Amino acid sequence: MQYLEGRKYVVQALFLVVALVFGARLFYIQVLDGSYKLAADRNTLQRIVQVPYRGLIYDRNGQLLVQNIPVYDLVVVPREVKQLDTARFCQLLQLPLEEVRESLKAARKYSRVKASPLVQNLSTPELAAIQDNLIDFPGFSIKARMARSYKTENMAHALGYVGAITPAFLEKPKYAKYLPGDNLGITGLESFYESVLMGRRGVQYRMVNVRGIEKGAFRNGEFDTLSVAGQDLHTSIDIELQKYGEMLMQGKRGSIVALDPKTGEILALVSAPMYEPSILTGKGMGNRYMELLNNPERPLFNRPLMATYPPGSVFKMVNELVALQMGVVTPETGFDCNWRLVRCTHRHEPPRNLTIAIKQSCNPYFYQVMKASVLRGRSTNRFEDARLGLGEWRRQVMSFGLGSKLGVDMASEKKGMIPSPEFYDKAYGYHRWGYKTVYSLSIGQGKLVLPACRWLTLWPPLPTAATITPRISCAASGRAGRCPSTPSAT
Repeated sequence: MQYLEGRKYVVQALFLVVALVFGARLFYIQVLDGSYKLAADRNTLQRIVQVPYRGLIYDRNGQLLVQNIPVYDLVVVPREVKQLDTARFCQLLQLPLEEVRESLKAARKYSRVKASPLVQNLSTPELAAIQDNLIDFPGFSIKARMARSYKTENMAHALGYVGAITPAFLEKPKYAKYLPGDNLGITGLESFYESVLMGRRGVQYRMVNVRGIEKGAFRNGEFDTLSVAGQDLHTSIDIELQKYGEMLMQGKRGSIVALDPKTGEILALVSAPMYEPSILTGKGMGNRYMELLNNPERPLFNRPLMATYPPGSVFKMVNELVALQMGVVTPETGFDCNWRLVRCTHRHEPPRNLTIAIKQSCNPYFYQVMKASVLRGRSTNRFEDARLGLGEWRRQVMSFGLGSKLGVDMASEKKGMIPSPEFYDKAYGYHRWGYKTVYSLSIGQGKLVLPACRWLTLWPPLPTAATITPRISCAASGRAGRCPSTPSAT
């Protein structure tokens, strides 16, 4: 009996300890910790995401190129929509019934409890017409945000554009911090410097009554967070030079790239045909984008970065430097201007040395310079000799950085091609081609192609971290953007 009596007290003590633990936890949850109170009050709280002010973009002289203007979106929380008068709602928005139904269906598919954009880029008159009637449509509200506006009609390809994030993007981990209706840089500098320009969102919690009327901040803003504006971007572009370049390319197809040879900074980046950057903003942007996309002139194609061209006579200097490096010629070496090898552009004095050959841009001279670099008697088989020589010549050419991407701060850059022996093996067969097959490379023609940005930057020295200031850390080596953050080696 005494043993059983002792067990009774132990059990009672255990129950008492458990009761005390639960009581203390409940006291903390209900009195000290407001997070559960916040969760319980969600149906009377409004969570307002504060979209940060997107960084501005300037040219090298401080002239404003891209700014922000306020626009308004109509958003919907599907779970809160009650007995929607669809006919009146469509009349109010001046939208077809089917379009509204599809938008509501997409919003429900994304989330029934989170806000989704229904109509974007409302004008001020449209906002005035809708806002006074929203009280009759629970679940719908107006969300203000900043949209891009352009102070220039130029450099659309370099600036890029900002657009709404797509459902496909939202599924990627890289875009986990974005919400439906958020905007992000799609192309150009807007895309490359998205993390710099976008800033950081803030959140505010507001008390609202059953009719959606705001009653003030929740717990004096204890749970609010401030938004952080994006950083401004100072580019290396000279907008006046850009305007001049675009004027020269009116009605033409091609590209112009102007560089500062001391730093490699891009001063102008012209792609023609061009379009105004404001076309890809505001309501109806999707339709205008499709018009540009379907235009046979391909105005969306960024030619300085994506189109490849034979570099032509400028490549003769690379060819000569390779030959000098190999020791097969000297600056005093002369060759005949032999038109039986390859035609020259004009009649001129004999290229008795390198200076005259460069001055006259003599095609036969550089034909023979490359021949001396390639055919060096490494094999008794003339095809194998050409194959071995071309491989060594190509390695020397690629040491200039040609055949690789420059690393310009815009997406979709092509690296061009310096053809290899394997390329010609595939095209003509192993040991079925010789120097006469590849001689056009000596004058920058044939299968040799490079993007405009790449073959214009053959020799500028690359700045190091010790020589760059924070204002130009992102402008080195052919970069168009200048990032005002901590400098980094390029």
